[in-house]
Order: sequence, then structure tokens, then C-alpha cells
Amino acid sequence: MNPNLWKAVDRIGSRKTSRFEWQTQSGVPWGELSPYLSPVGGVAREVPDPDDLSEYLVVHQNADGTAFLESQHFPAHRKPIRVDHLELRFYGLNLHAIAQALAPTNDFTPRFKHSKGPLFDLGFVQKPGAIVTPVFLFVPSIDPRQDKGVLAHVKPENSILLVPATRWTGLLPLGVNYRDLASQSGHDHLINVALSDKKRKAKMVAGRLPIINVRNEDRWENVKIAFDMDSNRMVVTIGKRHGDIQLVGGGARNGKSAEILMRILSAAPPVWNNAVFPEKARGAYRKAFQRFVDQLKDWIPVNDGLPFEENTEEHTHVPRFKFVPLKPKNPRHR
Repeated sequence: MNPNLWKAVDRIGSRKTSRFEWQTQSGVPWGELSPYLSPVGGVAREVPDPDDLSEYLVVHQNADGTAFLESQHFPAHRKPIRVDHLELRFYGLNLHAIAQALAPTNDFTPRFKHSKGPLFDLGFVQKPGAIVTPVFLFVPSIDPRQDKGVLAHVKPENSILLVPATRWTGLLPLGVNYRDLASQSGHDHLINVALSDKKRKAKMVAGRLPIINVRNEDRWENVKIAFDMDSNRMVVTIGKRHGDIQLVGGGARNGKSAEILMRILSAAPPVWNNAVFPEKARGAYRKAFQRFVDQLKDWIPVNDGLPFEENTEEHTHVPRFKFVPLKPKNPRHR
């Protein structure tokens, strides 16, 4: 499935909306979208401007089966758009078709069960000798408070959660096994649950599961890490893949990792220098940095040695990855 479909799901969620908006929000041709959507009755009276999603265009039906989409401003902020009336029909997600399409690339058995959401039971995984593990898809509802409440109470054990975008993962409890569908490309990763794997359980408890999908050819030089000192959010990018983690509420080690990232980013250029600490504290910070390096390798399991290059003469550690501050985005209000 086209990852851009999930970007549209993230924005539209479970509400019914026009074919025109599904195409506008995703940038995906109707031929690729239509297998995963179903008509739900009704037509749109307004649609988002494809060139500025913060603006809406009013629909004016024509007698010839077409419609004009016109600006609500005076003077108009753009020229009218002429569309076929079919593009204004309402569509919603076809979750049965989505379950069938996701199953092969995510390695689960599809068995869609109807529910009200925002969590939908798509199927299950069963490893030899292990219990059945249900696979749920999160689809945003029209109530953000409900969404946050549902995600906050997902149980880490015995479940797998598929989310349409990374931004929802920060609301999940520690240890929840999830996949970010917007970042998924082809067969980059498979759901692989082995509940009897004690080492994996230990990593779940420590919050050290991978946060991004890596490939054999990836190198630390391909990795970009952006860190927000205000929210302690770390965003990792490799090419078009991305993942993130919120370094708050994850115990003392996550807090220490946030402090280490902050200190590295505050240096110009970014570097870890143990010599800046008082002599009595250097041993503790040296060990904390070593634990952080191991944690970073678990979060970003690149098969390319250590993420830092050590300068033995100056006793410093320079990131091999690109490290930048996370600039605040300007979300478009609807």
C-alpha cells in the first residue's frame, strides 16, 4: 500500500469525506485509493483547497454533471476548479480490504472484526508454540480526547498496534509493539512477535525496541537525528523513513539520555566531552554515556559499528550521524 494513503488516514481518520479530499490529502491517484475506500452516501458541500489545505472551497453544482469549487473569500484567493460530480461523493475506509492488503507485508493472518473504533481488530499473529496475538489498527476519530484515552490504555502485552503516523506513538505506554504505516515501504519490516523471547521482553521493559526500520545498506552517516530540548522528543530519519521517541516518562535512563542529547546538541559542533564535568562526576557520566550509546543502537539498529567516533587524544566522542535541533512546525489549522 502507498505510504501516502496513511498520511491521508492520519488527517481524515474515520470521518466520511469526498473522493476529492482523499486524493488531495494523499496525492495518490484514485485507481490506487479506490480499493481501500467504500462509498458511504452523501456528497460534499465544501472541500479543501489542493494548493492550501488550510483553505476550503465551496461546491457549486452544474447541470452538466460537473461542479465548480470556488473560494470563500472576496476577492477570491484562487481561480475556481472544475471537477466531475463523482469526485464529490463521500467515501470511508474499507477496513476489510485494508486488512487483506496489510497482512502479507506485515506477516499476520487477516480476520477483520467489525467494531466502532478507534481500534479495529484486523487479524492475528501466531508463532509456533506461542499464543495468538491480535493485530489492531488505530484510525483517528473525530474526538481527539477519545483517541488519546484509548491509546494511553493499550496493554503492552499480547497485542500489536498499527498506527497511521509516528505522531501517535508518543501516546502509547512503554513496551507497546507498534508499526508506523506511513513510514513503511514495501517489505522493510515484518511484525515478528515471539512472546517466549526473554531478551525481547527485557528490551520491552527497558523501552529499547527499535523506533525506525533499518536496512542492511544503512550507515550512521545516513542517519539524521533531530532533538527538541523543550519536549525531549527525538526524531530519527533515514532517507524517507522516520521514527521518533519521547524521552519522558520512560524512567531514569530515558531522562539521562535526554540530558546527554541536550549536552551534545548544545556543543558547537555537537560533541560529547566528558572532561567538562567535575572530576568526581566524570566516572558516573562516562558510564551514563556508554549506556546511552547502547540504547541508541537499540533504537536505531544500524549494522555499522558505533554511532560515535572517539577522539582518544581529546577524550571526546563525535556523532557519526547528522545531529540537529528539532525546529517547531507550523501546523495548519482547520
